[in-house]
Amino acid sequence: MVIIYARPDKREALWLAVKIYEYVRQLGEQAYLDVSLYSYVGEGYSYDDLRFTNQKQAIVIGGDGTLLHAMRLIGCKQIDVLPIKVGRRGSYYRITADKWIESVKTLIEGNYSVELLPRLRVEVFTQSNVKRATALALNDVALLALGAKTVELQIEVDGTNVYDSVEGDGVLVATPQGSHAYNLSLGGPILLPQNVMVIVPVNVIGYYPPIVVNSNSTIRIYVKRMLHSPRLIVDGCSIARLVKGEHVNIMMVSECSARIVRVGKSEWKSEYCKW
Repeated sequence: MVIIYARPDKREALWLAVKIYEYVRQLGEQAYLDVSLYSYVGEGYSYDDLRFTNQKQAIVIGGDGTLLHAMRLIGCKQIDVLPIKVGRRGSYYRITADKWIESVKTLIEGNYSVELLPRLRVEVFTQSNVKRATALALNDVALLALGAKTVELQIEVDGTNVYDSVEGDGVLVATPQGSHAYNLSLGGPILLPQNVMVIVPVNVIGYYPPIVVNSNSTIRIYVKRMLHSPRLIVDGCSIARLVKGEHVNIMMVSECSARIVRVGKSEWKSEYCKW
């Protein structure tokens, strides 16, 4: 049984979702389209909800943004995800739209490996230490000032100050797989695929180099001063706006790792390096 999620505003992705649905049914297995596709595809198909599904396999059709959104819907559920690329950016994808049949058949037969990609748990706390928001990040977490104003932050790792006062546009925390995205454009290092995180101050006043920290560490970011509420952005999605005295906790959580399906020989790649 498999649930299929596709980028809804891309005709090619929707067409392929329907083709895969029909193919899985021809193989004698149950298939479902994600309920978010109903208004685009219509009646005549079975639907399920990726947010609440009990399926153990999913197919995601689109680009990197589509996969990041699908992983937000999946949360911590243990679902094996086969990404099929229909889009411009696809650093997580090995399979293109013209080569989907063999890969889908392999998924249904269960003859595949799973690449576990770590994710970050992000928690927002009020000044009185009440948790008010949580999220999971596959790529990165950014706390950024709005407009032309700056924000002053205090950054701790496991209770120890690493930067007592950083003033600028904000800060980014990236995973190994996310290190070749926004992190790289900021001058941060590309991380080998291991359990570490990187902290990168964003356009700050003074010299504050990136810091690589262990996966067992907890990163805490305090808002010390601001003129406008900085925005917390998780995998490109705005989650919350913070005020003075609030803080964000970030930690790597292996139990919520993304389970990415790999068919055949697999190696982690980016546009800049591979290993």
